[in-house]
Amino acid sequence: GWDSWSTAYQRNISETAMLEELEFVDKHLKRYGWRHFAIDAGWECGTPNWEAHPDRFPGGMKRMVEEIHARGMTAGIWLNPFTIPKQSELAQQHPEWMAEPHLMGRMLVGKDNYILDITAPGAYEHVRNLCAKLGQTWGFDALMEADFVYYLLLAQEYFDKCLTRIEVMRRGMQAIRDGFGEDKFIMTTTPQPVNAVYADGIRVGHDNIPVWRSGNIQGNWGCVESLTNAMRRYYFTPHLYVADQDVAFFGHEATRERWNVQDQPPLTRDQALAWVTGAALTGGVLKIGDKFSDLDPSEVAALRKLLPSVERPARPLDLFQEDSPRIWYLPMRTPAGEWHIVGVFNWDEANIRTIEVPFAAMGIPPDAYYTVFDFWQDKYYGVARGKIDVQPPAGGVCLLGLRPYLD
Repeated sequence: GWDSWSTAYQRNISETAMLEELEFVDKHLKRYGWRHFAIDAGWECGTPNWEAHPDRFPGGMKRMVEEIHARGMTAGIWLNPFTIPKQSELAQQHPEWMAEPHLMGRMLVGKDNYILDITAPGAYEHVRNLCAKLGQTWGFDALMEADFVYYLLLAQEYFDKCLTRIEVMRRGMQAIRDGFGEDKFIMTTTPQPVNAVYADGIRVGHDNIPVWRSGNIQGNWGCVESLTNAMRRYYFTPHLYVADQDVAFFGHEATRERWNVQDQPPLTRDQALAWVTGAALTGGVLKIGDKFSDLDPSEVAALRKLLPSVERPARPLDLFQEDSPRIWYLPMRTPAGEWHIVGVFNWDEANIRTIEVPFAAMGIPPDAYYTVFDFWQDKYYGVARGKIDVQPPAGGVCLLGLRPYLD
């Protein structure tokens, strides 16, 4: 699907704008598998007033869900239930639910915010009822995402002093799940092993920005950092949860302005194709961070070819040989036959590299012949045995399909 917060809209979304984007997806992408539409931050009156903003969404969020469902699509929404501004009405009405963040916590939560103490009497029911409104009354199919849940770890103290911090956060996730519904999809954030008990999907890295390489592992990530991190954790999906490497970008100028990266080189077409290819091969969440309505025909064509989701991750064959794995391998077994998909990435944005892909690493007998087809170039290379030498473009990818040669 899509992440409105990463686009030029940021928080300045509206009913009119969302319906315009929804219409584009319905017309150009839905039949190819793009059937989820997520509404990110900006729909609400303001934390923690989780009602539709009357000026931006005068028809309310239930109407938005009905519009999305009427098109045969599923609807997602963003929520931040545990951050409570000190001047908010909820903080004044229920001071007994408010917990001060500890010293380190104030650096993340902010000195003007409380943390909702989910262990205080009535707080659990408050979160459960809030999530029931979104999931059951309004009808949203997914939380995309339940954000900042890890703030529950950062309070000075809790009403229930018998619980560990991990148990407190687990209780917060349980309240979300109890209210939103067992049959709904919940995406959330770190720490993954704790939140995966109640969440279906989890973000595995930082927010992405529309650059090839950010060079800042502690800040926002570009394509190289995000895909490297996701592929090193290929074993999570689908066994524990659906992994989310955050958005992939084509890097429209409006998106670059939104992230203030105009001083960095724009993404090339090869780099954008590498990013969406890598996101798809993670087997997890696939979403873009540019406005759907701004996509050009070549970008729409690329998105049409990415789905349906493979629902399992590719495996990095050179995980322990390269800082950023270059060879991603995905065997396919379907009613249409058996074949091997190989994504070969060149992370060097300045030079074309020749990368050897040994068949033995994929479990293919060295004397077997396989046909080789390039997915993005629609090019047939012929028959290979033992290995193939691949030359992805600088800062790009070759996505190859290998099938047994049958005369």
